[in-house]
Amino acid sequence: MHYIYGVFQASLLDAKALTTSRALLGGAGGLSTCLMLLGARPAGTLQAAHGAGPVVGCGAAVAVVGLCICAAATELWMLYVGFGVLVGVGHALQFAPCPVAVAEAFEASDRAALASGVATSGSGAGTAALGATVAAVVAWKNWRVAFVVVAASTALFVAPAAAVFRHADRWRREADQVTSLTASRRLKHLCATAFCYAFGWEVPFVHLVSYAEDAGHAPSRAAGVVIAIGVGGSAGRILSARCADAVGTPRVFSALILATCAADLVLPWAIRHAVALYVYSAVVGTTAGGLIALTTPMARTCLADTAGLPQASGAVYSSMAPGVIAGPVLVGLIRDRVGSYAWGFRGAAICWAVAVALSVTLPRQPPARSNI
Repeated sequence: MHYIYGVFQASLLDAKALTTSRALLGGAGGLSTCLMLLGARPAGTLQAAHGAGPVVGCGAAVAVVGLCICAAATELWMLYVGFGVLVGVGHALQFAPCPVAVAEAFEASDRAALASGVATSGSGAGTAALGATVAAVVAWKNWRVAFVVVAASTALFVAPAAAVFRHADRWRREADQVTSLTASRRLKHLCATAFCYAFGWEVPFVHLVSYAEDAGHAPSRAAGVVIAIGVGGSAGRILSARCADAVGTPRVFSALILATCAADLVLPWAIRHAVALYVYSAVVGTTAGGLIALTTPMARTCLADTAGLPQASGAVYSSMAPGVIAGPVLVGLIRDRVGSYAWGFRGAAICWAVAVALSVTLPRQPPARSNI
């Protein structure tokens, strides 16, 4: 849902609905992702205490209410309440528990990273499907109907998923129900890495469609980048996870950050070419999908075993919160002031470059805890 916000933003700008400021519209998307990530740590604590099923189900209900408010919005503040707050909180309760539940289930497997990649690949497929659906509904009717369609899809797909997790919770270990966490030096360093790349994380998902239209691409082609991001996201999750199982999760994690940095740096010189635009979209989708798939396995490398994993994974996601709300707003302000997105994307590349340096200097992994 968060990855297709750019389609909604472009339609709101075209319709001159609520506001014509890219910074203000981008702020709603950034706030939603910020709360989704900021709420990941509390969601992890709730999951440790009650299991993934009830937490995911409550999150779906909150998100549906938020999307319905967006569909009825007549003022900008309603978009902020509906999408920025309620969708953000609802997705925090859905987004963080799912990969952790998979990691707990595959703890003893040598394909744990691949399991995480496969389990989260649906997010990329959903981005592609919802991106195409929202663009088609906006062209057919309007953005209000599109919000209703997304709300219906949330109820249709997430409610059964909550039931599946509820069934799986019975196999959780007693140790997985620990609700406290002592952060290691490696975990703190990993959180600092995520904090830095978060300033560039949300920028393409909020502004790429508008950037493509500024560069002269037709609205239909510009909206098509969301599909490319979604396809790349699904492929990236599985491909990155397989590579992580083969050569190590930390190496692949650093490589994905470096690839995103390079893509943001090159984009301003290549965006006028349709092929380059779609290649960039696929690369960003692949790297973002890979990073999402590997975040929980990376958090696992900071622990002796899976005890505390929901909170550790949530801590990494929560450290991204300041950047994902500030990044889109800052890039929107740059576009409003200078009339171009180029410097905004270059600034995002700098944030990714700092994250590369941090990711390759992570402290050593703590030794595994013996069960004997």
